[in-house]
Amino acid sequence: MLTKGQIQQIDTYLESIGIEYFDFRQELTDHIAEEVEQNLQPRKSVDFNAAFEEAKAHYPTKDLIEQQFIAKLDAYNPLKEWKYFNGKRILNSIAVYTAAILPAFLISEKNLNFLLLIYVLFSAIESLRMIFPFGRNINRPERN
Repeated sequence: MLTKGQIQQIDTYLESIGIEYFDFRQELTDHIAEEVEQNLQPRKSVDFNAAFEEAKAHYPTKDLIEQQFIAKLDAYNPLKEWKYFNGKRILNSIAVYTAAILPAFLISEKNLNFLLLIYVLFSAIESLRMIFPFGRNINRPERN
């Protein structure tokens, strides 16, 4: 079992070579500490520094930097626009726009104010429906 100081030495080494991503550095610290422990167990005559140098040989700095870069990319995976705007959403948007604008061309000028009133009321109702979940089941904690 390694001491806190020895584990801190491994962590400091990883930080000094440029491993800044905390999660990745902690994972590497665990792997290297485990390998150092395995090197120390069979040979009692080997000291920590020799076992640590032997473990460092299995983790080249260039490979660690590349793996850190990949780990950062995997951790940050935003929703891409091309995934969000799929064909179904595009067709729905066109249909809603057409349904909203088409009556303005089909209704006479004197009834446009009535159409505007309908649009405003519909928008207000939809906004309220989104804000307040009327009649929907909400997970509420049970009262004792």
